[in-house]
Amino acid sequence: MAAAQPVVAEQLQQQRTVAALKRAKRAVEDWKARDQALIGAIGAHKRSEEGYEVGYWLGRPYWGHGFAMAQARLGPGRVHHCMRTIGQCELALALATERALERRSFGHYLADYANVQEWIAQSRIEIDQARLLVLRCAWLLDHPEQAEPAAVRAQVAAIKVVAAGLQTRVVDRAMQVFGAMGLSPDTPLAQFWTWGRALHLLDGPDEVHLRSVARHEFARARERMGSSSAYFTTPEQMRTPPRL
Repeated sequence: MAAAQPVVAEQLQQQRTVAALKRAKRAVEDWKARDQALIGAIGAHKRSEEGYEVGYWLGRPYWGHGFAMAQARLGPGRVHHCMRTIGQCELALALATERALERRSFGHYLADYANVQEWIAQSRIEIDQARLLVLRCAWLLDHPEQAEPAAVRAQVAAIKVVAAGLQTRVVDRAMQVFGAMGLSPDTPLAQFWTWGRALHLLDGPDEVHLRSVARHEFARARERMGSSSAYFTTPEQMRTPPRL
């Protein structure tokens, strides 16, 4: 009986390995379909006596550029984070508005209070702003000829920062409308807020993305240095009598 346990464990490990390799094959095929121009011919799958084997054959021009190819997937991945955030914020806003219409405090519905109305309005405005920024970024990723790579990278960094801040603000307001119930498992708000707070850190902290955006802006400013001098008031203009 004791001798049979290692055999069973080994079989389970082999099954997990085969399943993992199958998933890797599907991921490689999907990557190849989406990014053929970038990574060339990728992946081959063959059966051997030892089990499944996944081979990655990168064309010679791409050898040694694995980090660049991994970075190329970060942009679409961050768009996915933002899409998830916008969806969760829409649900949080829907929960908050319905709760404000049914919850009474000091003889009035929460929806009657000006500060609650401001929370709802601010959440709606910020969600729509973030959605449009994410849509623009996704469009640029689909049409790389419309912008320089540096500009696209700055857009990706920007939506990551915006999404993280959006989720913590919108969900925090919704939790305030619910009160203690918003902290409990009775609603998904606490989980949404935790994910939003984690979004400030994962896939690059806010500070790194803000630095990327700032560097891009400074690079643009260096290229056009002096072009805005016409908007300054010169000493000659200062000495000119005013025209009434």
